[in-house]
Amino acid sequence: MPQAEYTIIKAQRWTFLDELGNPVDGYRVSFVMPNGMVDYVYIPEREYSKDAIIALIKEKVAKHKEVLA
Repeated sequence: MPQAEYTIIKAQRWTFLDELGNPVDGYRVSFVMPNGMVDYVYIPEREYSKDAIIALIKEKVAKHKEVLA
């Protein structure tokens, strides 16, 4: 059985700044990769869904793999 690329460890309410510097209510979703590296993604409350979170995390994991390859 293949090992999972990541495990979500926490989702918490968070206010963060968007690209224009405006405050956005949303979530910070933390995850850990098999090598022990912990990272997170921000997602606006209006976009919060399982599919959207998975897409953001997979994008971030791919960036890590690219850098560490």
